[in-house]
Amino acid sequence: WTGKAGYPLLALSQKNNVLKVEQARFFASPISKGTTKDKTVWPTPLNIQDKTSTKKLMFNTKKIEIEHGSNEWIKLNAGEIGVFRTNYTPKLWIALAHAVECGELSLRDRLGLVRDVFDLAYAGELSAVQALDFVPAYKNETNYAVWGEILSGLNRVYRLIERDACAPLFRQYTLGILEPMVEKVGWSKKETDEHIDILLR
Repeated sequence: WTGKAGYPLLALSQKNNVLKVEQARFFASPISKGTTKDKTVWPTPLNIQDKTSTKKLMFNTKKIEIEHGSNEWIKLNAGEIGVFRTNYTPKLWIALAHAVECGELSLRDRLGLVRDVFDLAYAGELSAVQALDFVPAYKNETNYAVWGEILSGLNRVYRLIERDACAPLFRQYTLGILEPMVEKVGWSKKETDEHIDILLR
């Protein structure tokens, strides 16, 4: 961790009752990924959580297979205890989106997922469509820090397309995500406002 540059990207897939985890160096730029051959293996703590259980282990190889019986959502870095990015198969991303929408994940986990989804898309590890399909799960989010991450990610996307023909559609998409929160906090100060309401407004 101190002798090598960078940090890992862990990719999780599932087949039947077996989880497969693979690690490689995370590159924020697809260009850097294409020109750098880094075989580093980081000893990485895994905190694997599903709806009903948590499993902890140390991952210090390139690949690992783990017996796991759950067919519901799975989060590889529960509580965001590890310094790494995590990618999932499309099916697992959909399950996690449902968990976010149903309020089954902690604040740290909700924040970590939306940060990962945008950074992975920006790095070319995840399609922009997958990332944007994931974000509407946060429509009823109430935490200021999570909203800050969402808006930062959406703004990065918008800067790339603001002169394109699809920009109006993207603005409409963004307004649809923000609408429930705007209705909740409104535009005017209220006597019942708490500090977090002021920040969200």
